[in-house]
Parts: sequence; C-alpha cells; structure tokens
Amino acid sequence: MTSDQSAERVHIIGAGIAGLSVALHLAKRDIPVTVLEKESCPGGLASSITIGGNRVERFYHFICGPDVELVRLIEEMGLKDKLHWRPCRIGYFLGGRMYAFGTPIDLLRFRPVPFSQRVRFGINVLQSRYRRSWLDLDGIPAKDWLIRQVGLEGYNQIWDPLLKVKFGEYHEQISAAWIWHRIHRVAGSRRKIWQQEHHGYLEGGTETLVNRMVADLRKRGASVQLGTAVERILTSEGRVVGIKTNQSPNIHRCRLLCSTIPLPALLPLIPERLPPPQARALALLKDVEYIGIVCALLNMSRPLTNSFWVNVNDSHVPFNGLIEYTRLNRHFDAGRTHLLYIPFYVPSTDEGFLKPDDVFLDECFTSLKRIEPTFDRRWVLSCLVSRAVNVQPVCKTDFANRVPAKRGPLEGLFVSDSCQLYPEDRTLSGMVRLGTEMAEMVQEEWKQIN
Repeated sequence: MTSDQSAERVHIIGAGIAGLSVALHLAKRDIPVTVLEKESCPGGLASSITIGGNRVERFYHFICGPDVELVRLIEEMGLKDKLHWRPCRIGYFLGGRMYAFGTPIDLLRFRPVPFSQRVRFGINVLQSRYRRSWLDLDGIPAKDWLIRQVGLEGYNQIWDPLLKVKFGEYHEQISAAWIWHRIHRVAGSRRKIWQQEHHGYLEGGTETLVNRMVADLRKRGASVQLGTAVERILTSEGRVVGIKTNQSPNIHRCRLLCSTIPLPALLPLIPERLPPPQARALALLKDVEYIGIVCALLNMSRPLTNSFWVNVNDSHVPFNGLIEYTRLNRHFDAGRTHLLYIPFYVPSTDEGFLKPDDVFLDECFTSLKRIEPTFDRRWVLSCLVSRAVNVQPVCKTDFANRVPAKRGPLEGLFVSDSCQLYPEDRTLSGMVRLGTEMAEMVQEEWKQIN
C-alpha cells in the first residue's frame, strides 16, 4: 500500500468488539478501514483461549435481556441460531452457608437480613428495573443510596462485601448511578418479576461472533492486521497525520484515527507537547482511574454448586463471586466437563495482581473448599490464569462530569472507552453501541474531507 492510499483509509486501534463494530459500520458504507491489533488474535477482553482442547473466553461474558445492540449484531451476522437463552440460578454464600438468591421468594427466605429489609431490597430491585432517570444519583455515593433504599443490615450483608472486594479502597466513593444501572440491567433479564433471571450465550462463545465479524470485514476489503502494535501517533499542528507501528511498513499515513483501547493505553501514544486547548483536553483523559482483573478459569470433572452465579460474603474468601459458566452454556464440551471462573478485580500495581499463578490458584482452591467442603483438587482437570490491566473504570461520584468526549484531543482522533458507557458498566452490548456511535461521527468527518 502506498502512503497516499494509506492516508485515504480510516485506521482503528484495537480489534475488540468496539473496534470491530466501528470497522464494520464503516466498511458497510464503502469507507476503507484498517484495524490494528497488538495481540495475535482479535476480540480484546472477549478473546478466547484453549482449555481441555476446547475454545472458551478468557474472561466470562453473558448476555442480558436489555443487551439489544449485541443481539441485533448477532442477528445481522447470521448467528441467530447460535444464540441461546436459559434460566439461571443465583446463589449467595454467607456465614458458611449457601442460600438461593435468584427470585423474590429466595429473597424473602434470606434470613441473614431482617424481613423488613428483605422487602425493601426487593422493592429497590423493582424500582430500579423501571427507573429511567439517573442524573440525580450521579453525585450520591452508592453506599449512602443503598443504605437509604434497603437498610443498614441489608447493605452490610449484601452490598458492602460486593463493592469492597471489587473496588477496594474506592468502594465508598462509587456513584449510586453506577450501582443502580447494575441492578437495572440484571433485573431486566427476568421475563416475569417472580421468575429466575434468563441469560444468553453463543455457541462457541463470543469468539463465534468475533470471527464472523473479522471474516465479513475482510470480505468487504477491510484490512485487519493482528500482532501490530501502534507505538506512536504522528501529528502536525495538533492534527493526526499518521501512526507508527511495530510492523513494516511501520509508518501509516492517516487523517482519521479511532482508538478503541483503554485510555491509559492510548495516552502514551499521544505527543505531550500540544497547543494549550488540546493539552487541556488531554489532561481530562488522565482523570479516569482503572483497576485490572486476574481471573482463574478451571476446567473440572464436576460442577461445584447448582448455581450459575454465586455471590460470596466471607472474610476468609478473597473474591466476591464465582461463575459456573457451564450452568449457562450447555453446549461447551457437550456437557462432559464444567467451567468455573473466579475473578479478582485489583489495581495492576497491587500485589494480588502480581502473584505467581500457583500461589493464586492455591488461594482459589482453599476458598472453594470452604464454599463446598467436598471439593477436591482432583476435580480440576486443567486451569489457566488470565490477567488484564485497565479493565474496570472507577466511576466515582459526579462521574458524569468526567466522562471524556468521543472526539479526542487531536483533530482527526476519535476516542471510545468503556467509561463513556456511564452509568452503565462495561458490557459487550455497550461496546457495540459505542463503536456504532463513533463510526457515525467518523462517517460525517469522512464526507467533509473527501
């Protein structure tokens, strides 16, 4: 490709769901695109690995009823027959005992919380499901709002450990708007309010969708370059003019550039010396804090519990939940083996993030024995540990005022980051929507310069 030809293409950094969504939207409108992904496989946080001879996602994903953008994309990609929905049991391990926690009846039987606060908890879920406005919650700490809604004991027994283990030192600063949307999304997965939650999954996991998107892009003439890391964004007078990569030819001329990687990964690529207005815009991008994830994936000969999702409140257990993915996805390995995810959300500088895999797994096994006394390490046929930095934005109070714009600090640079979903948490469906919104902005810019 000549330099002139390269300049006439939109370049996209990152081949996760957001980046592929941007590319697909533009390619369908005959706008030439090049996607640059530093890893050897596409998918980003939705990429897959092999365990026990089967492909599975490194980090757990599931589909909720409100995930309309993702479901629409799945159907557009001709994968509707690969999408399945199932009712899912939810459990809560507290005080050395496992409780059912998936329906209003389960909640009413949840004796660790006073009966009146169980009722208030249920009312809050119902109100959150149908609530649409959230800006009035933006400036309120989640802790204060939840105590007001469900009561102090309900907060301490149910919510406090979930927030504390996930956000650590930040847990009392998290915005009520963020936790409201978590409740809202999951509650929307109940077809009837008294029923269990229904969640969806794709046969073959998200990789089924990612591979179809990449194949479709290449069929449309788009370039998807794996193992290609962007090292620097080239600028002239505050405008994007190109990028430097680790592959030959390592200079790509371009006028329109889309970043779909986390903000902390984007910032080092941007020159620090910018005109004052752009320097101020760049400073705003540095205002968002993130935590990382360490996730154990166990392939087991038998399931641990009868639940898909188990929340955990136990001072001897270092994680706040576990996900038995094969309680949802019955297609994996034809039901012969069982997948268990154990996620830890910690800053990437934390010693917990840096622990050797064997130490980390030993802690997991000890905790599983506490949750299920019959657990035996011989149940574990194989296991893997995955890590990722900058996964979870820390959405503190008044976060609405800190959400970065989709137009970056450089002319010609567009920015997509999961924090822009606020008050939503990061979801595949949300990243599809961000990618589509970015593509529409790029399309308008493309018309103006061509």
